[in-house]
Amino acid sequence: MDHGYICGRKIFSSKYDKPRAMTPAEKVLTAIQCLIAAVTLIISIVAYFKWDTSSSMFNDIRQNWRGYPIDTIRPAVRPANSLHPPSCNSGEVAFGLKAYYTWWDEDSDRRRTLKRITVDQWRGALFCATLRADMGNAVTRVRPDRFGNCPSGYTKCTPNDCSPTTKCPVTSIEFSSTSQGGGPDEVYWVQPWSNSPTYMTLRRSGSRPLIDGGLSDTSEMCLGSNPYTPNTMNTGAGCSVGKDNRFTVADLYPLRDFLQEHAAPQSAIAASGNKIVHLFQRGEIAWNDRTCPYSRDDVVDHIPTLLAVSTAQQIMMIIIVISTLINIFLYYRLWRLRSPKYAPRDGDKADKAAYRQFVLGTVVDAVVVVITIYALVKSEMVAHFVHDISQTQADACTDASTKWVFDNFVEGTDRLTTFNLSILIMKGVWVIYRLFKWFKYGEAVV
Repeated sequence: MDHGYICGRKIFSSKYDKPRAMTPAEKVLTAIQCLIAAVTLIISIVAYFKWDTSSSMFNDIRQNWRGYPIDTIRPAVRPANSLHPPSCNSGEVAFGLKAYYTWWDEDSDRRRTLKRITVDQWRGALFCATLRADMGNAVTRVRPDRFGNCPSGYTKCTPNDCSPTTKCPVTSIEFSSTSQGGGPDEVYWVQPWSNSPTYMTLRRSGSRPLIDGGLSDTSEMCLGSNPYTPNTMNTGAGCSVGKDNRFTVADLYPLRDFLQEHAAPQSAIAASGNKIVHLFQRGEIAWNDRTCPYSRDDVVDHIPTLLAVSTAQQIMMIIIVISTLINIFLYYRLWRLRSPKYAPRDGDKADKAAYRQFVLGTVVDAVVVVITIYALVKSEMVAHFVHDISQTQADACTDASTKWVFDNFVEGTDRLTTFNLSILIMKGVWVIYRLFKWFKYGEAVV
């Protein structure tokens, strides 16, 4: 090998050459390559997080549709004088979603995160649910025909659901301090730390089966908030994008009592004031099988591709970050080897170092190019499908809040495509340039 470069800069012409100053052309090439490396790193990180945010909300639709309808919910209360938390029996699942509850500390004038809690810990009780696996989830469930009738042997529970038994699933829950006349679907318990009575009534006459819920320190759940991830609470300033009408308020609870129930620090309880915590509930996300040309299966079938793109973007970001850190080290090593102190004696070592970096850089850039092409093709496959629903079919398929998720996903995919095309052009051109210099002149551009 005759030559080595750093960021496109020739660092030596042979092991006997002494270091020399860069020419203006080499300086420009050096600046361009180093700028490209920095821009590529930033773009890869931004692209991943932009995509991850929009795709996670889209994936939330699948999470909702994978849930089975609820047959019944019972409160499990910690026994008196017991240090052990309540637990559900075999065959039951804890109803609720994990979240971080955040609150505004007026003394320090900043938002604090209390700790990890669960929605099912509400008014001193753990909600234990039994599910209706016999009805199937949203994708596999039997639906009424276009005339609104269920098959023989099924009971029509909601406009969109058929049950193989006469008992319909829970569609909502209500809380109160007095009996609502809920019959066998009404349960009563006393909060162990406050002696406050609570009635919970299960309703079965709503439009869709109950699936999940969430918490908020305001009276509305905002679009873009994801109950499956931390920090689902609003900032107290309302919704910046819009209200997510798929959530309805199930109960109100003084923040002071809520914090005390979760063993919060006394400073948090003292700062809670008269604020209120809202427990939200959400039924199965709406999808009109009669008017929409696409089925739930069509939407769900595109989720694996979406997750594959997320994985590819994550791998690409990790590779670029690691390779950038490695190159920083190698650039420094090559810089030392070309200095007057080392160059006349260690030119051969610099040759080998430049060659190793050339091979590593070319392989890494080629891998990034392949992953980028894969992510581009796969993301466009999903985007084309979602774009059709978002722009032309949404009103016939789903509600306005879910349509916003589709719109947001299309916007996120457009950004991802722009970012990936930028990475593809920059990395692709550099790989071609490297290979050209190597095969044409035997020069290792690192």
